[in-house]
Amino acid sequence: MQNKGAIKFLAIILAIACAYQLSFTLVTKNVEKKALSYPKGEQAYLDSVRNLPVYNLGFIKFDYQYCKEHEINLGLDLRGGMNVMLEIYVE
Repeated sequence: MQNKGAIKFLAIILAIACAYQLSFTLVTKNVEKKALSYPKGEQAYLDSVRNLPVYNLGFIKFDYQYCKEHEINLGLDLRGGMNVMLEIYVE
């Protein structure tokens, strides 16, 4: 327990890194939610903001395409798109 300071520092750095990585997913989901209400269509809106800055950290700006490439990929099981049922017949 003599390295409490180092462990806390490492935990804080790890939490900041996780929040940074998750922020790209949150930004892309927010842009995609705005695209649903766009009258000309969702894909037209996403194409129009592809190279525009959508995420500003103050010292660096990220466009939608960069955020989309760096978001956390969710599998089908996390999106609710896959449901598997196994049935076994015993004779």
